[in-house]
Amino acid sequence: MAPKFFLYYISALILITLLWASCKNKIDNPTPLPVWEDYDPDSATLTVTVQTQQGVFMVGSFVYLALNKDSLDKGLLVRSASTNGVGRALFNRLYPRKYFAVCYARRDSISLSGRFSIQLPPYAIRDTILIVH
Repeated sequence: MAPKFFLYYISALILITLLWASCKNKIDNPTPLPVWEDYDPDSATLTVTVQTQQGVFMVGSFVYLALNKDSLDKGLLVRSASTNGVGRALFNRLYPRKYFAVCYARRDSISLSGRFSIQLPPYAIRDTILIVH
């Protein structure tokens, strides 16, 4: 009777381990987001200048774009860009639509952030300033 019980125990342990491994892979490897680049001639361009309330340009900050506020809060992003040497983040080949953005920056070991939303019509080339505080 003991060998039969041992066999059932080992079989159950293997089954549980396989189920755990398959569930774990689904959680750790979410489906990647599609590439959000519009190669049509009606694509839009957005330049975001990130600065503080005192006018200091934030170099090396990250600006993230999402399709709605809820996606932005959950980290479901469609694009991201870092600011260059003059505090500008450039987004090329965007689909014409409304975007929600957030920026996180650091200055003198202080965390700063700012948010905005913008509607980009077809063929738009927009420049905007994002004040972080």
